[in-house]
Order: sequence, then C-alpha cells, then structure tokens
Amino acid sequence: MRRTLERHWRFNSVDLPDVEPDEVWKAVVPVDLAHLLDPTVVDARQEGDVQVFVHELDGRCATRRVRVTEVDPPFVAECVDLDGDLPGGTRYEIEPLAGGGSRLTLQAWRGLSAAGADVATMADLEEYLQRVRFLLAPSPDGTTPPCLPVEATGRAAAPTRSDGGLAPGWFGPAEQASRSVLLRGVTPQQVWDVIRPAEAGTYDPEVIRAYVERGTGPGVGEVQVFVHHDGREVRNRVVAEQAPFLVRTQNLGSGPDLVITYELEQRRRGTRFTMTASVRPPAGSVVVDLGRQHRRHTEAFFGWVRAELRRRSGD
Repeated sequence: MRRTLERHWRFNSVDLPDVEPDEVWKAVVPVDLAHLLDPTVVDARQEGDVQVFVHELDGRCATRRVRVTEVDPPFVAECVDLDGDLPGGTRYEIEPLAGGGSRLTLQAWRGLSAAGADVATMADLEEYLQRVRFLLAPSPDGTTPPCLPVEATGRAAAPTRSDGGLAPGWFGPAEQASRSVLLRGVTPQQVWDVIRPAEAGTYDPEVIRAYVERGTGPGVGEVQVFVHHDGREVRNRVVAEQAPFLVRTQNLGSGPDLVITYELEQRRRGTRFTMTASVRPPAGSVVVDLGRQHRRHTEAFFGWVRAELRRRSGD
C-alpha cells in the first residue's frame, strides 16, 4: 500500500527594524510572555522540553501541550503539538536585517485528514505577529518598549489600525502545501534524472513542449519554458539547486508568486520524494484551496515519475 504524507502550511512574517534577534527570541520562545501574545492564555509553564498552556475560552479552560523539537537561539525554534487528532506544529524563524533589526517568520502546519487541513488562519498569524510587533516596538523616546493595552480582564488587547491595513514592515502572507511519497528501490540520482530536466514538464497533457531558454543554466538561473496547447507559455527560474537532492523553481509570470521545491532523501528502502508549493498572491487577491490544487498536481506527477522509473528500469 502506497502512503503519501501531506502537510498544509500557512506562514507570515513581520519586520522589526529596531529589535535585535535575541530580543525577539526572548519575547516569542519562552512561555513568560505567552499571555501578552495570546489573550486566551491564563497560565503557561515549562516542563522540561514541553511547554504547557492553559487557555480560557467561553468560560471553559483547556490545556494545550507542545514539545520543543528544534532550538537554535536566537534564530530558530520549532515545536509540535502533543494534543489533537492531527499532527501539527509551529516554527519560528528570526533573521537579522541588513540595516539592523530582525525579521520574524511564523509558520503553522497541520497534517491533512480526509476532510482537509485544520491550520491556523491567516488572521490568526497576522494578529499574533502584530502583537509581537506592538510589544517590541520602541517607545517614542527610543528607550523602552511600550506595554500592550490591557483590558479589564488583565489580558492583552489586539492592536488595530483604523484603515484595516497591515502594520508597517509586513511583506505579506503566504501559503504552503507539501506532499511526500516513498519511491521504493531507487536512488535519489535515479529520481533526479527523471524530474530535473525541463522536459519532465510534458507529464502534463496540456504541455506540448518544454525546454531550457537559450543562454540560461544549467543550474541556478536556468529558465525553463513550458508551452501549452492554447499557446500560453509558463516560465520558471531555478533559484536553488543541490544535485541530486534539491531543486527550487520560481515562476516568472504576472500571477501569484509561486515557488515549488523538489526534495529527494535517501531512505533504507528507496527515496523519499517531497514536493512543496509556496504561493504569495498579489495584493488584493487570495489563494483558492492551495492544498487541493497541490494534491491534484502531485498525484499526477508522482504517478508519472513512477511510470517513468519503471520504463527506464525495463519493468
């Protein structure tokens, strides 16, 4: 029985020009300020590598536990949920900005069930990051950060903007969907030889020709062109490559900013092939069910790769 693993991601980022990475780390990773960043938290504590949060919703309390699985202070922290029917987790990435300050990227993922993904909404991520920004923003005299406004209940109130727009420093939301499959009895190099050439794009019956644009490549900077039956051309640029394990492409069109990452990992029984789609839609537009679109795309591509591997092995 073939098993395909799926994750659905959502992520968003905020720039904090006047806050260094270690200050951001102290605000978002330890449990001390959890009640300021999530107004439903009434208690939070650390128990070894497990963080325990008590939330109060509609007068009822619920406990949520997460295990910290990766820590690289003050740049990366990742944790996985220990409660709930589906696997899930959160990843925090903090990077220094060239002109000083930091960029905080928050990623939330959830395994997919037959009913779809239960992932934090964009509004949830946006509100959380706005709270981080508001908490760490310097005071007018540039010395101490202001406190969040506190409601009568003692919980932090979400900062708002009268025009409803994003706070300065935001560079917009993105969504991500990932699927993996185990290809038994083959090496990463064998899979790479199938998927890496531009001609692999002809697996799609709508594509009548695929080629590398003259004067580009091979490798990073290579532009792959896919010509469709209706005359439409799709152009993708290779933006990262580590043969035979990883290649990442980015579309060059006027539509959503789409990045697809192909990863190959050697396993004892074969090669784990993971495809991840990340899309950042143009301002004012939305992504329509990325998870479903990616599932349809990868099912077709995984099937074609299996058939091509069998053909090349003579089976």
